[in-house]
Amino acid sequence: MSVEFEDLPAWKFKVEEVSVGVYRVTGTDRHGHRIVLDGLDPDALLDECRAVATSIDRSSSGRG
Repeated sequence: MSVEFEDLPAWKFKVEEVSVGVYRVTGTDRHGHRIVLDGLDPDALLDECRAVATSIDRSSSGRG
């Protein structure tokens, strides 16, 4: 499943079940940044990936 957020237009996130009950969330942006998280709760992983992406955007733009 692909996910995009309005507040992170440069990012795309992919949520996939890699094993029974184990999920991987991968976030990539147009600048080449990549975040990969594995775990049991896809919603929590997506939230954490989104937070990291927000932090990367802030530090890349000098706002953070």
